[in-house]
Amino acid sequence: MKKLIQISKYAGSRYVHIPISEQWTSIYDCAPPVGVGDLSFGEYWKAESAYVQDLIEISMKFEVPNYIISGLEISKSSKKLLPSWIKEGGVVTVDNMEFLIRYCMRGALWCRLHYSDLIFIMFGYDLYVRVGIQSCEDIYLTPSSEFIGHVDMSADLGDDDYYYFGEWKPRS
Repeated sequence: MKKLIQISKYAGSRYVHIPISEQWTSIYDCAPPVGVGDLSFGEYWKAESAYVQDLIEISMKFEVPNYIISGLEISKSSKKLLPSWIKEGGVVTVDNMEFLIRYCMRGALWCRLHYSDLIFIMFGYDLYVRVGIQSCEDIYLTPSSEFIGHVDMSADLGDDDYYYFGEWKPRS
């Protein structure tokens, strides 16, 4: 059985009651000098840390020793700042996932991570993360904090998913 988990900070969280015009979706919503909005960096950091915690927990739950990076896109301003292991086909261990996750969440790079045909992680826009898991019967995940408001366990793999289990293919 294939399972797609979508993680976001919206439904069910305290943000669901905030008008869309006041919700934030990226680090650029932080106040200067970080971004152009009104959000405190401390508030952003708490939400970003919850994503890090949840993704590492999922990886540990499925005993994933490392992931392969694919579909890598790096912003021009970030290229010189990244360690050499962040490259197409590079290996990221669970121990150094935090760095990569934070960079993805901040829009400095975009990639997919996969371990064999067991699991993949795909970073999307507006703080959505999709985790695909192969052959899992019953998995129950609870969000790590109030900031991860929604863990959708019933999402289906769709045409807009870049990953087809067992083989990486570009979207047609």
